Amino acid sequence: MEITVMHQFDSKWEMFAEKIHNSSPIVGEHLAHLMHNHAFLDWERVIVISDRDQVVGFCALLKNDVFKATPLSPFVSSIFVNESYRGYGIGLTLELVRQAEGAAAQAGFDTTYIATEKNGLYEQMNYQQVNHRSDRFGHDRRILMKSISYFNN
Repeated sequence: MEITVMHQFDSKWEMFAEKIHNSSPIVGEHLAHLMHNHAFLDWERVIVISDRDQVVGFCALLKNDVFKATPLSPFVSSIFVNESYRGYGIGLTLELVRQAEGAAAQAGFDTTYIATEKNGLYEQMNYQQVNHRSDRFGHDRRILMKSISYFNN
C-alpha cells in the first residue's frame, strides 16, 4: 500500500479526485467536489492510501469541515476507509489521521479537530470531545480535539 499526501497542485490531484469521487457516494463526492474546484488553502492537504490502482482510504486536512463558521481549525475531515479494507481494525484510519496530524504540525498547528457522529473510535487516538453542534447539513456532530504538539518537538 502507498500513502500519498497531496496539495492542490500535485500532479496526482485530478486522478485521485476521480477515484475518491467513485469510492464513496457521500464522503467521496463531497471531497472530490472540493478537489475539482481547487478550493484549498496552501497548507490544506488530501491524504490517500492506495493499493495498486484502488483507493483504500482517504481524508483531508481542511480549515473548516462541515460547519459554516467556526474558530476551530484545522479539521481532519472526510475520513473514509473502503469497506473491503476495514478488517484491518483501526489501523488504516489511524494512519490517515496520523498523516493529517503530521501535515497540520508542518503547517504550524498544535491542535487538530474531528467532527463526527461516531462514538469511541477517535477517542482511541487520544481525541477528546470539546463541543457539539449541528453541521451545515443539519446533522448533530461531536467536535473532538487533540493536541499534536509532540510533532513539533
